[in-house]
Amino acid sequence: MFLNSKILWKRFGLGCLVVVAVLLVAYTIVEFWTGRRLENRLTKLRAAGEPTSIADLEAPVPVDDNAAMVLADVRQQIKEFSKAQGMFDKTPQGLAYRESESNTVEPTVEQVNMIRGILAMYPQVPIAIEKAAGCNYHVPLLDYSIEPQYFLDQLLHSITLSRGVSRFCNWQITVALGDGDYDAAARIGINMLKLARLRDAEPTITNGLLGLALRSAAVQDLNRVLRSGGISPEVRTELDNELARHDDPFWMVKIMKTERAYNLDASGDLFSQFPMTWVGKLVQVDTLDMYEELLAVLAKPRYESRGELQAVFERSYSTRVSESLVRLFEPSLQAAQESFDRTTVEMRCLRILNAVQDQEQRMTDDTVSISLEDLALPESATIDPYSGDPLKLRQTGDGWVVYSVMKNRRDDAGNFEAYDDWGVAPIGYPDAD
Repeated sequence: MFLNSKILWKRFGLGCLVVVAVLLVAYTIVEFWTGRRLENRLTKLRAAGEPTSIADLEAPVPVDDNAAMVLADVRQQIKEFSKAQGMFDKTPQGLAYRESESNTVEPTVEQVNMIRGILAMYPQVPIAIEKAAGCNYHVPLLDYSIEPQYFLDQLLHSITLSRGVSRFCNWQITVALGDGDYDAAARIGINMLKLARLRDAEPTITNGLLGLALRSAAVQDLNRVLRSGGISPEVRTELDNELARHDDPFWMVKIMKTERAYNLDASGDLFSQFPMTWVGKLVQVDTLDMYEELLAVLAKPRYESRGELQAVFERSYSTRVSESLVRLFEPSLQAAQESFDRTTVEMRCLRILNAVQDQEQRMTDDTVSISLEDLALPESATIDPYSGDPLKLRQTGDGWVVYSVMKNRRDDAGNFEAYDDWGVAPIGYPDAD
């Protein structure tokens, strides 16, 4: 009889309505609070001129003077060249050439002529590469209005084109060295560096890693050129000027700001269909918190920020979802920082080698020793990013070894095995590969 009481059921119903009303009010408050908090943060970034979405990454595409547009015109030829290169690699001569590269042995005349013949099949490509390297801009030809996942797919196509261009230049250098034209070989390497620098306009860490890989490939080729024969003073100056343009301590910060814009869109898109939209907004706020700390760490050289990067990923965030996403991001960011520092080492070491060889060419007494202090380089260009001390310069019977002490911060006498030390060294130097 008590259970059937109308009063009881009315009270129960009223209690349910009160609970629902409280939950709705709480939901509204949380939604409003997280929304305001997120919008305030985004407004500050926009006021500072920083991108907060994929759409913000778009820039007007110039009709002329755009390296991306120039290279897009030969995309099909680059694709066909990559196929031809793959077929060559499977031939006996191709296998022998790859083996000679691994063992740092000079290619045979027959191998060089076969490579020369393949390059000649694509006469428009070297013209386009030269023109693109002379451009002042590289504005990506991307659709910035599509969903984050599809936007990422577009970027992967751009990566394929850049890799093909790099391999084409590598073969051009092989032919130029075979002909003994060291200036031409060096200028091709300089063009590789220019294109890598220009394509820094391509957003996200994925493209940033490719940009570093392209620089590293160019350094390897240019090291080979410098060790092969003398280049003219004019070309040495061109190389030094281009290497100086790459010595940007805030390179990682700039790239990560574009990654932040992409991640803000991606995290928002991830929760767009989620009933509690405030969760997605809270994840975006956590993303902004993470990047604020991260960018402050990346603005410092490695020797000043040791251990700080790890702390960014170990701190607590508002939600478990945020912490999981941050943990997923950690390996790629750690790899990017390591790649950036290692590439900085390679480029500074190459610049030092170029300056040392220039000094040697000017000297009349070859018994006088050369040190870093003797070179006409700014001090910042000779600093080891891992230790904060000057990079190491050592002369061997085969030539100069310029290197960093790397992560263990110990001079291992130029031992390049397992990256104990790393830099640039003579062709065939033990463990230099």
